[in-house]
Amino acid sequence: MPKGYIYTTKTGYDPERGKALKDPYLGDRPTLGACMPNIRRQVVQGDHIFIVSGKVKDTPQFVMAGFEVEDKIDALLAYDLYPQHRLRQLDSGEIIGNIIITPEGTQHPLDTHDPSTFGRRIQNYVTGRKALVLNSPREIQSGMEDTSNVLS
Repeated sequence: MPKGYIYTTKTGYDPERGKALKDPYLGDRPTLGACMPNIRRQVVQGDHIFIVSGKVKDTPQFVMAGFEVEDKIDALLAYDLYPQHRLRQLDSGEIIGNIIITPEGTQHPLDTHDPSTFGRRIQNYVTGRKALVLNSPREIQSGMEDTSNVLS
């Protein structure tokens, strides 16, 4: 029987009033790369991951997305399959991407997490399907109204 897992993002991550979310990637084919190794380790195909916005002043947290787990793959395979998700810095200075390895499989220089956690952070790269993502202001407002009571 499929299970559901809740991933609450860090303080400040909100699609309208905060920082942009980098991991998970919530596009056409959602992925969960380096964050939440505990969830990535536990999920199996068919499970669901629900993403809750981070705390932002004067803004209720809400379930902003969810997707079904399709597969778990090795980070080197993810590097080859999803070049658009590789860690990189944009001209604006923003760092994006959720594949934190180099082509050689070592920790990317832009990944500033503790090197001692690198080994577990590259295991179980999650690919997803059937994503439901609240994007428009109307969807986000409705999501806040529908889920804030449950989350509190």
